[in-house]
Amino acid sequence: MAPPHRPRLLKKSDLPSFLKPLKPTLFSESSAPPSSRYSQPLVQKIADISWSPTGSSIATCTSSNIRVWNSGRPNVKSSTEIRNAHPRDGGEWGRSGVSGDGVEKVAFSPREEGVLASLGADGMVRLWDLRTPNKAIPVGDCKVTKQGGVLVWHPEGHQILVTVKSSNEVHQIDVRRLPTATSDPLQPARFSLESATRTPDAPHAVYTNIAFSNSGRELFATTTNAGVQILDYPSLTHLHTLSAFPGETHCVEHSPSGAHVAAGSADTIRSSSCRSGRLASPSMAHTW
Repeated sequence: MAPPHRPRLLKKSDLPSFLKPLKPTLFSESSAPPSSRYSQPLVQKIADISWSPTGSSIATCTSSNIRVWNSGRPNVKSSTEIRNAHPRDGGEWGRSGVSGDGVEKVAFSPREEGVLASLGADGMVRLWDLRTPNKAIPVGDCKVTKQGGVLVWHPEGHQILVTVKSSNEVHQIDVRRLPTATSDPLQPARFSLESATRTPDAPHAVYTNIAFSNSGRELFATTTNAGVQILDYPSLTHLHTLSAFPGETHCVEHSPSGAHVAAGSADTIRSSSCRSGRLASPSMAHTW
């Protein structure tokens, strides 16, 4: 696969001409295109999607299954399917006819190619080793005490955070690679996952989403009624709140340059400029 293009600034006036020649690539679980719109196969909605660090793989989750695509080969035969990734009642994953809980989130490790984390509706966080083609091996798991909502990796890849639905509780999961008995690089890795429940030292709010800053020293939390909270990490001490949103905020992201924080509500995108890259108190905001 060709290396990704280096990022470059694009003028607003140049955007239409830049997008026009681009053609989408279709990744479909159907081996053949449908003859009409009425013969579309019944496929559950895609709940989440994640790129691997190098961009060579795309993970998606639908219902109780996970599928990992080769980004350069969109044929379904080149993908890896993990059926019933979170089986109910302690059953064995991957078996046909086994009832599985829904897979809520998937996220590749930002540091290790081929290591994928998944979050099930049962509150189970599971790691998968995907380095062997067309094969997925579970290599570690732990269960949060309540139903999880959002799963994110720390930029350094040594921790995972999982929010608890309808609350501001956060599960902090330490991810530690265990030593293996062989030096074979294809030998499945094993990980130890240890979870601890944390409640941020911040004004109470229900978290709808969370995201790390580029450095991992700050955590952004979107809320139902209190804008976007900026927390110190790992202390989770409240630093600042991005307010002036008309209602619930749903998503937040730190810009690649580190100069801005963008957050979205139902019908508004608000970008806040950071003073000299500092996130404790953004200095300027623009709304679209």
